[in-house]
Amino acid sequence: MRAALQIEDIGWARRKEVNAGCRALGEPNAIKCNAWVARVRMAGGHIDREFLRPTFNNSEANAPHTRGVYKYYWLECGEGYVYEVSAPVSWRRVDRYFCVVAIDGEIQRVDEEYVRDYA
Repeated sequence: MRAALQIEDIGWARRKEVNAGCRALGEPNAIKCNAWVARVRMAGGHIDREFLRPTFNNSEANAPHTRGVYKYYWLECGEGYVYEVSAPVSWRRVDRYFCVVAIDGEIQRVDEEYVRDYA
């Protein structure tokens, strides 16, 4: 079973524009992306992240593409499939959590202890 997860990438166009300017100057990115999903595994006592590639949808975006740009991720169900999600809820607040996909396809939040035991 798989589940679809939608995250709004707030500030997408502004971040893209500023970071392109930084790259042109040979500098590292100035604004980090807050909208991402990673599959997590335990490796030597620490959490190892494998970032997933999203599908973009900007059909609901406002004119400057700062709101309404969505990323979609397909999350797998099964043993060892634990995900970390970083989902902006406003310009200044990000909801960051771990989750798994249940047998019925529902996305369920889990705590870090669960990740350490089952990832």
